[in-house]
Parts: sequence; structure tokens; C-alpha cells
Amino acid sequence: LVRGSVRTGLNINPPSVGPAVAIISSSFDLNTGLGLELTGQACTAGCIIDQCNFSRNGLSGLSLTHSLSQSSGALRVVVSNSVFTGNGWIANSESDSGAALVASCSSSGNITLDALVITGSAGSGVRLYTCSFDLLNSKINFNGVRYQSWGFYSADAAFGLTFKNTLVQNNTGGVALANARGISMVRNTISGNSGNMALYFYTYGTGNGYVFDGNSFTGNMVQSASDPHVYLSSSAVGTRISLTNNDISQNRKGASVVQWVGPSSVGSANDVNIMSGNVLEGNILSDPANPAVDAYTYYGTFSPNNFFINPVQQSEFRPPTCSGSCAPVLDARQNWWGFVDSNHITSRIVIPTVNVFRISVNVSNPLTSSAYSCEQRNNCSGNGVCLRPQYCKCSSGWTGANCSTYGCEDVYDCNAAQGAGVCVGPSKCNCTGNWSGSYCTYPVCT
Repeated sequence: LVRGSVRTGLNINPPSVGPAVAIISSSFDLNTGLGLELTGQACTAGCIIDQCNFSRNGLSGLSLTHSLSQSSGALRVVVSNSVFTGNGWIANSESDSGAALVASCSSSGNITLDALVITGSAGSGVRLYTCSFDLLNSKINFNGVRYQSWGFYSADAAFGLTFKNTLVQNNTGGVALANARGISMVRNTISGNSGNMALYFYTYGTGNGYVFDGNSFTGNMVQSASDPHVYLSSSAVGTRISLTNNDISQNRKGASVVQWVGPSSVGSANDVNIMSGNVLEGNILSDPANPAVDAYTYYGTFSPNNFFINPVQQSEFRPPTCSGSCAPVLDARQNWWGFVDSNHITSRIVIPTVNVFRISVNVSNPLTSSAYSCEQRNNCSGNGVCLRPQYCKCSSGWTGANCSTYGCEDVYDCNAAQGAGVCVGPSKCNCTGNWSGSYCTYPVCT
């Protein structure tokens, strides 16, 4: 128990690289400064922070700062099964010190955040700088108590980011991924946030490793009439963003439900963005004249199996402007627009205005009903629910298109990367002799 310090509760700052650090079953409570601070070379050999409690510290509950160059070593941290409550109460503006957990990796570090509960912070729940990260199985809610912030914020992260099975709810902003270079954001719930956007994403990177699949962005409220709820932006030719099988419904205010911003030209077919299998229903924006989807500058397809059902808005879709070598027709076939009649469907598309050339939209072969099923997926094998046409959301411990294969993704894959355990059933691990615990993450010393 580290409690009541007038400064930082505990600071670990070794002068040179030492052994790995493990902080387990500890509490950092009511310290006027930071709860726990790990700086310099503290985590170059690795840090494990597990089953800890960080509550009511004046600044951040946990602060990780790595100042070495990439050639000198990398920050390697696992923070798991820990609770952060009511931190940052002396912070008076949007800054790092008001976040529950803050880390700076100097472009050379990976942080795994697993099974965390982060609530009641003055500012953001989590703020990361130049850190590769895996965020798994966590709950981030009711943060931004003193000022508008984000549930989760990351800037200038390197490749290989995972954001999975996490609830970000009732914060003063959802998720911000500023210049993320590769992200897999899968099966998360971003709901009930009020203030900043539900999802703010932009990248200067290239490649096709930008996947947003099976998420729920629902019941959020954007305060600014010029902000969308989901913002997706890429500035480099050679980037593919996939927005697939998401529920983006019942959001309020803002300029649009989804806004796409891309480069002014396309390099090849591999650059084509994808928007398919999404449900956009019952959203009400600040201005009824605004479209639900604003493809400001967009190269890609809006097909198939999107459901656009936003009757309060005068249109569902604004085609992108066109300049240079952009394709003349945008593929938006096999979607549901709320109507079967082609004239009604066309009326849901923004008509080009004088002196603005917008890409034509192909809305042929539309879906004839808003109903859908997962019959081709064996009705999810009884191990999941049907969220979109032929798309299953699997229950914990099950994976695959039909949810018929058991797995251990939700229990850190049994720490298989360390050879610590094997998956023997749905979210069930069998640990080797040198490891223990539900996730096989506790070393056994004999």
C-alpha cells in the first residue's frame, strides 16, 4: 500500500538497464502527485503490473516515460487486471496529468493493456504517445469528469496496434487515434460518450492494415456541429481503410455520422477503401440537411450490405468531389436505403451542385428488405449473435466466421508467446509447469 504521499507515491528510475520489474497486488492511493511512476530505463527489460489499484491520486495513477533511443532498448510493459478510479483530481486542464494512465515510449515501446477498469478520471482514461499497443478486454467509462477529453487517446503510434473487446462508454469523448500506422479495431463498444467524436482516426501511413470491424458506435453525442461521429482520414496514396460490419446508430448532433477524408488521387486498386456490412440507423444530426455519410474525398466502394436508415436526414450519402484521375462511378450496389423504388433511392443521394463535380453513384441491385440473417453461417453455431447479414459476433471463447472454433483470444492467448500455456477450450488455458494463473501470466519460481 502506497498512500498519502505529498508527491509521487513511488518512482522507479534506475541509472542503467536492470532486471525486469514486477509490481503485483499493490495499491497506490491518495498521493498528491502521481501514484506510480516508471521512468528512464525502468522497463527496458520489461515491466509487469498486475492486480493493482490506482485510486484518487492527484495526477495520473500510472505514468510511464521512456527516454532512450530505439537502439538503446525498448519499453516493454504489461498492465493487466488492474483498476483506476478517480485520478487526476488536481489537474485543471486537458493534459497528460489528468489521465488515469499515461505513457510516452519515444517510438520504441510496446504496451499491453489487458482487463483494466478505468473510471472517473479528471481527463482521459488513457493517453499514449509513440507507443505500439494492445488494448484488450477493458472497460473505460465516465472519464473526463473535469474537462472534455477522450476515453482513449493515442498519438504517433507505430505499426501493429490492436484494440479489441473493450467498452468505451459515457466519457466526454470516445477514441482518438492520431496518426496511427496500422490498427485492428475489432468487436468494441463505443457508446454514450458526449463531447468529442466517437472515433477520430487519421494516418499519414500507407498499406492496408487499417481495419475497423464488428464495432458498435451507438448513442454518442457530439457537441460541435462541425464534427462527425466517426472520422476516417488518410493523407497518403497507398492506404486502405476498411469499415465493415459496424453498428453506427442512434447517435445525436454533429455534422455527419461518418466522414471520409482521403488523398486527392488513388495509386492502385489496393488503395480502394471499403465500407460494407454496416448499419447506420436512427441517427439525428445537428442539421437535417446534412447527409449521414459524407464522402468528402473518398476512393473505394460502399458495397454490399450497408443499411442506411436515417429518415430525419434529408439524404443518406454525399458523393465525393472529383479531381484528377478519380473513378467516375462509385460502387454503392446491394445496400438498403429504406426504399425499393429507384427514384426514392436516388433521392437519398446528394445531387451535385453547380461548379462542383461529384462522382456518380451506382445504386443498382439494392437490397429489398431491412431484414437479414446468418443462415449461411450456421446461425453462428449457437455460440454468437447475428449482427449483420451473414456476420456473427462470437461469444467469449469462440471464433471463426461461424463461431464454431474455440479460442483463447480473450485470455491473452494463454501467454503462448512466452510458451506459458496452450488453449484447451473456450477461454480455457492449460499452463506449463513454470507458469500459473487464468492467463498463464504468473511465473512460478521453484
